[in-house]
Amino acid sequence: GRGIEDMGNVPVGSRVTLSQDMEAGRVGRVSFRGAMWDAVSDERIPAGSEAEITGVDEANRSCLKIKSVSRD
Repeated sequence: GRGIEDMGNVPVGSRVTLSQDMEAGRVGRVSFRGAMWDAVSDERIPAGSEAEITGVDEANRSCLKIKSVSRD
């Protein structure tokens, strides 16, 4: 795939949907632009939630950093 070279301009602020629970500090998988991506968060986010991209992991450029989005 061509995921890696796309990561130079990660759309910070874009929303992703979690297909599984994310545990704090552990890499999980999220769905974004029709593909599955590695992602990590410093908080627990339950499956089915929306999260917001905040950047990429410095150590692993193909891993998105995300945070939970509070629902109204």
